[in-house]
Amino acid sequence: MDVFPRPRSRGSLPARNRRPSAIDKVGTALVLPADAVLYRQGEAADTLYYLESGAITIGAASPDGEQAVVAVHGPGIFFGARSLGPEIHNATATALLPSAIVRVAKAAVQDLLRTDPMFARQFAIHMMRRAARLEEDQVDRVVNSTEKRLARALLILASLDAESDAPRVLEHTTDARLASMLAADPACIGALMRKFRQAGHLGPGEPLTVHSSLAMVLLPAHFAAGPNLFDVRSQLR
Repeated sequence: MDVFPRPRSRGSLPARNRRPSAIDKVGTALVLPADAVLYRQGEAADTLYYLESGAITIGAASPDGEQAVVAVHGPGIFFGARSLGPEIHNATATALLPSAIVRVAKAAVQDLLRTDPMFARQFAIHMMRRAARLEEDQVDRVVNSTEKRLARALLILASLDAESDAPRVLEHTTDARLASMLAADPACIGALMRKFRQAGHLGPGEPLTVHSSLAMVLLPAHFAAGPNLFDVRSQLR
């Protein structure tokens, strides 16, 4: 039995994004409303988190107090610690959307890694994918247009990739929240969302429905006539 109900969205998470069942016995289920803070910069990082549904922003404050979003986590990812040893959070985690989370103490994760080979393999794969995605996030901010950054963010939040072609619903996702997440002009985000709807990549009404065809926006222009969506979506793993 699940430790909490499945999110209300069309389709289920791809198999590779489903949480390892081993953490159900040692984890604690949390449901965060939008804008709730999960942990703050400077607090002890003694817990690992698995995001089942929703979205979490990771933000850091400079010495002069300026805030910046440095990462956004979509469903199917472990986060909250850079290692399984003693450390301090170097950023603040906030729910961008209503989010379902499993909280697991680092000590419990260490025990599972020693005693459960299947969990150890799943955890290693999850962490490798997370590291790759964080690197892609940095490249995304530096080289991509706002249009491509928005498309990629929506695909990640919807957990749409090569293994998941069904449309997915993102409830409570607004243009203002997306603009804040991308540090972009809300008017620009609104215009891009209208463009995506006109192209059929998003559903026409509310709540927001994301179609896998949105991956076409990430393609170079010379591939637009015949995109290979498997290649594009596989980059979001």
